[in-house]
Amino acid sequence: MQVLCINVPRASDRRASMVEQFRRLGMTFEIFPATDWRNLDEADFALVDAETRRRQGRRPLSDGMIACALSHRRALRYMIAKGFERIAVFEDDVTLAPETMHALEMIEKMGSGADIVFLHRNKTDRCFVPLARLSERYQLGLVRPSDYGTQGYVITRDAAGSFLERIPRIIHRSDHSFHAYWLHGLRTFTLDPPVVHHSKIFSPRSVLQEAPLRRHQRGIVGVTRRIKNAIEEAIQIRLAFYRRTHVRKDR
Repeated sequence: MQVLCINVPRASDRRASMVEQFRRLGMTFEIFPATDWRNLDEADFALVDAETRRRQGRRPLSDGMIACALSHRRALRYMIAKGFERIAVFEDDVTLAPETMHALEMIEKMGSGADIVFLHRNKTDRCFVPLARLSERYQLGLVRPSDYGTQGYVITRDAAGSFLERIPRIIHRSDHSFHAYWLHGLRTFTLDPPVVHHSKIFSPRSVLQEAPLRRHQRGIVGVTRRIKNAIEEAIQIRLAFYRRTHVRKDR
């Protein structure tokens, strides 16, 4: 399985940390240059669907969030262009468990049963619903009703093409969009137990958080839109979660 590590070229300390981890685990990898928020241009900003965010009462994305979303979308296009059937994508501020390579091998052996498998878990306080067993130790499932984050995941080429086709412009943070199975319709799963963990070593120097947030005050119209959208999305998510978990159990 092709392994890509998304790394901003100027973040050499993060790159060195990931290179050391991959080599220690015996994993073949490729450093994929991330989009730096400092270098965004008009073409990049044109890919953001700011109007939809406004209609939903959401605040504008920061340049860091836009750059992160662009980096992951570019990685998917790179995968398609190269003809890779399946890739594992890692961000450059994670800690890899010793079993990471074994987990990737198990996911690869399962064939076409999953479009995206997240190797991390952020909502550790939420219930995990198992849906498929990979081995005596590992299983796939969903965090109720969804998780967030793109620290580490495996995606198929067909799923990458479908994701880019169904979500042609950036509306949400990549943390949200990739997990939004109720929007893109892909068969997403979370690995349990996770093998990728967010590293605390680099958190005080987050490249993503360098860019200032655009947290303008919302008026009554904006607040109303956001509440309405939040309710609609909550219903969407729970219906999709019910279908995902109950349909598979009925089988």
